[in-house]
Amino acid sequence: MKKIVLVCACIFAGTAILAAEDLDGLIKKAVDGLASHLTAPVEVSVEELFLEGTASPSAFSRHLTSRINAHAPANPMFMVVVPTRSPSLLRTGGPQKCVIKGVFLQEGDLVRVTLQLQLVEENKHSIIESKDFSVPLAELQRLNIALLPDNFKTVEEIKEWEEIFTPPVPPLPAPSANTPVFTIKAWPDSETATYIDGDAMSVTLLADRDCYVKVYHIDVNRQMQLIFPNRLNRDNYLAANTTRVIPESPVQLTLHEPFGQETIYVVASGEQFQNLEAEFVQIREASREAVRGAGLQIKPGSAQAVGTTETRFNYTILPATYADAVFQYRKPADMAGAVRTMENEIRRQGGTFTGNEREGTFSASGIQGGYRVSGNTLTMSIRYLGNQAPLTSVAAPAYRFSFDKPANIRQAVQTVRTGIENKGGAFSGDESTGNFRASGIAGQYTVADRVNVTIYEKPALIPNSLIEKEIKNFFNAR
Repeated sequence: MKKIVLVCACIFAGTAILAAEDLDGLIKKAVDGLASHLTAPVEVSVEELFLEGTASPSAFSRHLTSRINAHAPANPMFMVVVPTRSPSLLRTGGPQKCVIKGVFLQEGDLVRVTLQLQLVEENKHSIIESKDFSVPLAELQRLNIALLPDNFKTVEEIKEWEEIFTPPVPPLPAPSANTPVFTIKAWPDSETATYIDGDAMSVTLLADRDCYVKVYHIDVNRQMQLIFPNRLNRDNYLAANTTRVIPESPVQLTLHEPFGQETIYVVASGEQFQNLEAEFVQIREASREAVRGAGLQIKPGSAQAVGTTETRFNYTILPATYADAVFQYRKPADMAGAVRTMENEIRRQGGTFTGNEREGTFSASGIQGGYRVSGNTLTMSIRYLGNQAPLTSVAAPAYRFSFDKPANIRQAVQTVRTGIENKGGAFSGDESTGNFRASGIAGQYTVADRVNVTIYEKPALIPNSLIEKEIKNFFNAR
C-alpha cells in the first residue's frame, strides 16, 4: 500500500506538497468544525477574511476564501450561497442565514487564523462557532501567498493608513436636527476583494433613501481622484433601495501595476453636491484633511452642514503571475501522451488548450492557467476568473480503478503512515483499507486480490486518466 499514497504525494514533489496539503487539511478541518454543533442545514456565504485589526485583503485572503468555498459544499450542514448585501436580512422562513468570517495575524514564525460562523439577524451578527489554527509563515512564503498587500510592509503601516478615515476632532459641523439619517453600502464585483493585473472592476452602490453620491478612488501611491460622477457619467442620483453599478459605459476602471491595496471611498448626500465639475480633473494626496473635505457638504450661503453618510472598502491588485493553485508533477515518461490527455480532458469540459511538450496554456469552467516542464518536473498553475471558483470538484462522480497488490502490503502501509504523519499529511488505514489526502487529491483504498482505489476529490482540471496512469506507472502496473 506504500506506493498508493506516496504516488499522490510524489507526483506533486513530495515533502513540499505534503506541507501544502497540511494547510488545506487545516482549512477543511476548521470548516467542518464550524458546522459541528449545527442541528439543521444553514445557508452560508464567505465574507471578510482580513488581516486582524484591519479591513485589508491580501493574497492569503483570496486563498482562504477559495479553499473555504471548495470545502463548505461538501459538508451537509452548509448550503453555500453568494454573499448578499440586501438592506433587509430578516428571514421569513427556510434555513437560517449565516456567514463565515475570519482574521489572520503573524505571530513570530507562525500565522494564526481564526474562522467564525456567525448567525445573521436583524442589525447584528452572533457567533455560533469559532475555530483557530496556525500555519508556518515559511510555508506561505514558499507557496508565494502574501499576508500583506504589496504596498505595505507591516500591520502598523496599514493601521496608520486607515486612520485617515477616522472622524476628525473637533467633529464636522452638525447637520440640522431634521436631517434624516440614512446608510449607504458599496462593494466590489470580486468576492475576495482581490483583482489580477488587467482586470476591470465595478462597484455596486445601495442606499436606503434617495441620495446623490460621489465615488473616490485612492491608489497605491495615495493619490485621490473622483471617479464618479465624471465627464461621461454625470448623473449621480441614486434611488432608494435600488442598486447601481459604476462606472457606466463608456467608462471602465481597469486595474494595473503598481500592485497592492487601493481604496474606494463613497460619500452620499440628501442634496446635490456643489462644484462637482471642478473635481473631475482634480488629483490630490489622500490625507485626513482631503477625506474630510470630500465628505463635507455645506449649504450654499450658510455654515450649516448637509447630512452626509460615507462608506469605503479596500481591495488588492495582484500581479498577472499570481496563481490560485500550483501543482508539481513528476514529469510523465510519455510527455507527448500526457499533453494529449490534458488537452482531451480540457476540451471535454468545453475549454481551450494550446501547448506542446514544453509548455502550454488552457482555460475551462471559469478558470485559466498554464503548464511548463523543467527538468523532471511538470508544473501546472491555475487561476480563477471569478475570484471565488473552488479548486476541487467535490461533487464530481467518484473515479475508481484498481491494480495488482504489492507483495508486502503491511510494510508498505506502515512506511506510508510514518512518512505522511511526520510531514503533517493526512493518512489513516491498514493493510486492508484506508483513506488519504494529499495535494487536493482525496481518496480511499481497499485491498483484496487487487488494490482498489477511489478518488472522490481532486483538482478540477487534473485528468482522471493522468492520475491513474501515474499511479500505474509508479507500480509498474498495466
